[in-house]
This record gives sequence, structure tokens and C-alpha cells, in this order.
Amino acid sequence: MKLMLATLILALLPAMASANDFDTGWVAYKKGDYEAAFEAWLSLAKAGDAQSQTAVGSLYYIGLGVRHDHAEARRLYLLAAEQGFASALFNLGIFYSNPDDEQDLVEAYKWFTLAANKGMQEGNWRQVRLAEKMTAAQIAEAETRARAWLDVHLQ
Repeated sequence: MKLMLATLILALLPAMASANDFDTGWVAYKKGDYEAAFEAWLSLAKAGDAQSQTAVGSLYYIGLGVRHDHAEARRLYLLAAEQGFASALFNLGIFYSNPDDEQDLVEAYKWFTLAANKGMQEGNWRQVRLAEKMTAAQIAEAETRARAWLDVHLQ
């Protein structure tokens, strides 16, 4: 299950690479060499590359090649989300919808809404699934939070 989730999270990253190091990391990841993938992506992530921040965050989230650290994963996803990176927005939705994390369905719905607004179909599908578990008031609150986030981050 964890490997399937990791594959889903990383597969949702755009196919384009921001640098050769990202491609190197992707090849290592596909071979199961998560430590090499981490090393390839880490310097890019530290330099502010949203795709690499999301990829490193996913390794931390699942604990592939690095210690399992959800707090660090969330921090990296938030950095990438600040840049409007759709996969990071989606991964924050995954984070907040997971009962093993700080489950908050309103926050999860917000992040899935933002990912869907960036054209990520999986975000829209997850939104619909979450709505089945939420009240109308919770959905309205999530939509208000999403609009507020966009107001701040579209300037």
C-alpha cells in the first residue's frame, strides 16, 4: 500500500524535468535506489525547485531512502505549494486526508480544490470522494479557505 501510494504521489509529478539532476533522481527512483534519488533531488529542493521539493517530500512521507518524517514532508510540500506546484497542492490534500496524519477533511478538500484548479484531475476526483464524508458547512469552509489561499498567492 505504501509503495503504491508513493508511486502515485511521484507519478503525478509533471514529466518535464527542471534539471539533469532531477532526471538522474527519477531514474534512480524507478530502479528502487531511493537513497540516490534523494541525493539527486536534495540540492535542487534546497535551491527552491518545486518539483524536487515535492519529490523529496514524498520520500520523507513514505520513508523511502530516508527516515519517515511527515513533518518534513509537509514542510517541503508547503514550500512547493507556495510556488503553485500542482503536485505539491495535491500531496497536501493526501496529507490532510490521511487518518494517520493530522487528518483535517476541510484542509484536505481545500488542497484538492487548489490542485484541481491547476488542472489536476486526481484532485477533482479526491474532492468528490471527500465531499461524501463532509457536511455542507465543511465544504463551504474549505472553499472559503481555498479562495483565501488563492487571493494571497496570486498576487
